[in-house]
Amino acid sequence: MRGERKFMQRMTDREIVKYENADDIIDTAFWKEDEVTFSVLTGIINYGCRCVITDHRDFVICYSCSPYPVWVWVRGGAEEELLETVWEITDTKFPKEQGFRYVMKYSTADFFLKKAEKKRNPLSVQVNMLTYVCRHPKEPQRKTDGGICPASMEDLEEMTEFSWLFRRETGVDLLEREACRQAVEKMIRSGCAYLWKDAAGRNAAMCSYHADNGLGRVTHVYTRPDARRRGYAQRLVYEVTRMIKQQGVLPAIYTDADYAASNACYRGIGYEQVGSLCTLAGQVQQE
Repeated sequence: MRGERKFMQRMTDREIVKYENADDIIDTAFWKEDEVTFSVLTGIINYGCRCVITDHRDFVICYSCSPYPVWVWVRGGAEEELLETVWEITDTKFPKEQGFRYVMKYSTADFFLKKAEKKRNPLSVQVNMLTYVCRHPKEPQRKTDGGICPASMEDLEEMTEFSWLFRRETGVDLLEREACRQAVEKMIRSGCAYLWKDAAGRNAAMCSYHADNGLGRVTHVYTRPDARRRGYAQRLVYEVTRMIKQQGVLPAIYTDADYAASNACYRGIGYEQVGSLCTLAGQVQQE
């Protein structure tokens, strides 16, 4: 009981608010230092999520829906008391589904990992992520055949297959097949999904982007397995990056830090690293 009272007192002192279907609640100057790195969190908040908990000052904890992760942002240089508060909120107020995941900065992750060691539901680093932006796109040195084209509903089934494979290769946002198809359909209808067709007219690679709050996030970069190592994805991302720049927003992209090929691909067309995150994964222990 004493621990619960202490926890509730910290929550009261910080005027923590829980939002349902929140909209644009980030209003702290501290956020600016991580605005690009946590741009996905901003998008989730702006366009609907299941729950957001924040003190409007030092932290934002956001959960959209299963199977997506809980995003945890804590201001830089956070003291242990703040980290303890964020840990307790995250640990007690969010669902513990099979395979639950958190995305956060490494400084926060270190604290979470130590706390989790004392629990029955330990955490481990699942994915190391880097955030890149591109201020000055550079044309790839490697020449490729084929060309870029906007995705259409005629490409829905094949792009659903691409997206299905992409999610399983990366372990990111795993969806049931029909949910994956619906996500791809929405992506195509947005007009921001593109394909690279090879010289034979076959779809070799895909990607899409989402422009919001001055950033254009490139996502769903995937190359058909038998078309890899031919420069298709790099050329496609370069062309899409140029489109984003022409809209007056800053191109950004997340990538797996441990996948050297994709990092070299993005650096080769002018992307620069500006931040890093990691995904912590947990597994609920059965009674």
